[in-house]
Amino acid sequence: MYRNLIFVTLLLLLLVFWGCETTPTGTGFSSDEEAIGGMILENPDGYFSYRDHYGEHDIKTKEDSKAERYTSWWRQPTSVDEIEITINVDILNDSAYVIVSGEVSGIFHLYVYDTIPPDTIIHYMKNMKDYIIRYAIFKHYPDSIGYRGWRLDKISGVDITSYPNTVDIDSVRVECESYPDTVITNPLIFFLRENIFSFAPHEEVSLTLYSYDDVYAFLHSRGYRFGHCRWWRWEFDESGNGIWTGTWLTPEMPGVRMAAFDILHKNTLDDHEYQYDSHVWIFPYRIR
Repeated sequence: MYRNLIFVTLLLLLLVFWGCETTPTGTGFSSDEEAIGGMILENPDGYFSYRDHYGEHDIKTKEDSKAERYTSWWRQPTSVDEIEITINVDILNDSAYVIVSGEVSGIFHLYVYDTIPPDTIIHYMKNMKDYIIRYAIFKHYPDSIGYRGWRLDKISGVDITSYPNTVDIDSVRVECESYPDTVITNPLIFFLRENIFSFAPHEEVSLTLYSYDDVYAFLHSRGYRFGHCRWWRWEFDESGNGIWTGTWLTPEMPGVRMAAFDILHKNTLDDHEYQYDSHVWIFPYRIR
C-alpha cells in the first residue's frame, strides 16, 4: 500500500512536470489584453523584433579617410533582457489597437585606431538613450487556438529616436524583382500581415536612404556577405545631396525577420566628444 502510494505520487509529479514542459505557446492568459501582450513579447512568428541591432556582435570597422583613422562601434543596452517596453491595448469589438513604446538606456562604444591591425586602440564611451514606438492591429477569431483567439492583422515598422536627436531619415526606397518598387516616408504606416516586405532567398535588393550629408547610413540585417550568411551591418555609399545607396543580399532560410535602417550623425563617430545622435527605422520582412 505504501509503495503503491509512493508510485502514484511520483507518477502525478511526472505528469505535472511533463504538462508544464509541453504547455503550448499562446495559452494560460487570463485576459485578452494579457494574451495580446504575451504574443508581442513571445514573438512566435518574428513580426515583433526590434532590438537585434543592439549588441556587441554588431561591430564593423569604418575608415575615415579625412582623419586617417578607423573606428568600430556598437550599442550596449544596460540589459538587453530588461529593455523597458510598454504595451497599450485598446479593444473595440473584434479589433485590438496596440501601441508598443519603450526606452533603451546604455552605452555607445566607440573604438578609434589608426592602423589595421590596430597598434593602439582608444575606447570612448557615450551615454545612449533611445525611444521606441510602433503600432499593431489584431483581429479576434473565436475558433482560433492560442492567444485567446487573437491574430495579428496589421503591423507598422519601428521608429527609434535617440535623445538628444538632430538627425532624421526622410525616406527609404526598396527595389527588387519579387516585391513592388516601394518608397516609405513614414516608418509607422501599417502593412497587412501578409503584405510586409517579401523577398526570394538570396535575392539582390537595391536600397536608397534619403537623409542628410552629415550622417553615416547603415543597414542591420541577416544576409550574404563575403560568401557567408549571418547578421551583418552594411554601410551605405554616399551619393551626395543626402542620398545613400546600398545593395543587400537576402538570407535563404524562410521566415519573418527584421531589417534596420540606421543613421548616425557623422560626429558621433568622428568626434569622441560629440553626443550619441541616431535615428533608426525597422521593418519586418519575409523570406518566402
